[in-house]
Amino acid sequence: MVLEKIPLSEIGALFAVFQVAGSLVAAYLAYEVYRYDRLSRAWLSVVAALLLLSVNGLLNLAHELGTFPILTGEIALFAKNYLLQSMILLLLLFGFWGMKYKFESFEILEKRVGEKVRSFMHRMR
Repeated sequence: MVLEKIPLSEIGALFAVFQVAGSLVAAYLAYEVYRYDRLSRAWLSVVAALLLLSVNGLLNLAHELGTFPILTGEIALFAKNYLLQSMILLLLLFGFWGMKYKFESFEILEKRVGEKVRSFMHRMR
């Protein structure tokens, strides 16, 4: 099998590069949605979380390549594995929580407009 010939560090490095590239593209797309939407600044929280995800990928890549030996210490691994991941999670929760109310208000607005249109159409008969 081909994967058996590739060292695990190279596979890890490939996944880290994919994570960085994917999270940067996702952050760009989320920012474009924010620029289009402008109704919810919560999108900026999602953008920040995705950018931190790319930082996490860069740290994983540096760890796999062994370029920063300091990243192998217990404190560095704790910060990367728990603190950084918790920050990403909190930013995503804040972002989606903030967007949730915007979508609920759109639903209420849609119902009210529908009722007004039905009422108007009924009066026009």
